Amino acid sequence: MLKIRLLSRHIVLPFLVCLALTILYSCQSKRVVPDSRLEGVTIRKVAVLPVKNMYATYGDGVSFRCPLCGRSFIIGEVSPDADNFLTQQIYSLLKSRENLEVIPPGRAVGVQSMLLFNAPKELPELELLMETGKELEVDAVVLGRVYRFVQRAGTGFAAKSPASVSFSLLLVNSTDGSLLWEGHFTETQRSLFENLFKAGTFFKRKMRWLTAEELAVYGLKDMLQSFPAQ
Repeated sequence: MLKIRLLSRHIVLPFLVCLALTILYSCQSKRVVPDSRLEGVTIRKVAVLPVKNMYATYGDGVSFRCPLCGRSFIIGEVSPDADNFLTQQIYSLLKSRENLEVIPPGRAVGVQSMLLFNAPKELPELELLMETGKELEVDAVVLGRVYRFVQRAGTGFAAKSPASVSFSLLLVNSTDGSLLWEGHFTETQRSLFENLFKAGTFFKRKMRWLTAEELAVYGLKDMLQSFPAQ
């Protein structure tokens, strides 16, 4: 009987530990590493455009294929004001970088509005981006799109459902419209049992479930590490 009881403890205790970690742990379900296509291009000045809310335009469950990068994304729910939040975060993170001048979104929107008002016909997206960049005299234009931004249900240590975000960033050459750089981040937090190989992420995120805003900032900071600037 004693041996059986000891064996039971050895089995039950690790199980309880893993069960507790399941509540706290989160892991990345998908990441696309930013791809650099710079070939002797100097990036010293960029303009940041407001992030586009794709859910507001296309609705839930739609597959969107980006005409500029060719990648496809499944659109989901986007929380109110998520596009504005991401826009300000992108601007702030790029603004803090040395050797990079950043034109704020408000000024870029003003230029785009002027271009659209004076254009004899509707401008294609790529042409509008190029003309905006030329008018602002920047090397490139930063365009963001948010495809999903779902809030966590519950607390940081007891979430009924996790936060889930998906967005992309594109850097478009003002001179010829070429895609200089792109970054994509898609993640829904997962439990420890669903991925046993992300312990580093577990500790980095302080062993808790993040809000959608926290998860998005984590993704942005990671993504922008490869953002080109000289």
